[in-house]
Amino acid sequence: MQFYAGMAEASAARLYGLRAENRNTARSGVRAREHFLRAKALDPGLADVDLGLGLYNYYVDTLSSLARILRFFMGIPGGSKQEGIRCLNRPLLRVFSLQTLRGSISR
Repeated sequence: MQFYAGMAEASAARLYGLRAENRNTARSGVRAREHFLRAKALDPGLADVDLGLGLYNYYVDTLSSLARILRFFMGIPGGSKQEGIRCLNRPLLRVFSLQTLRGSISR
């Protein structure tokens, strides 16, 4: 359930971003991150959570210098591009390893 709540908040953040409502975008992004972290704690093997956390970590690190200063005052958790890319790669590695395993079993 936490994963779906995180996806809903992430979708809301995307919508607010398209409307240029920066404060609401940030709040929804932080709430999505919190839901993703709870979902990860409940089920560490859930690959979709890594995708959401990876996107958050990557994009928070790409903010401008002014936005980073404001991030500190607004209480928005930080992230890093490297951690974001690592989180984004985890689901892909699981998919490719499952496809390889299926291919070797069917032969």
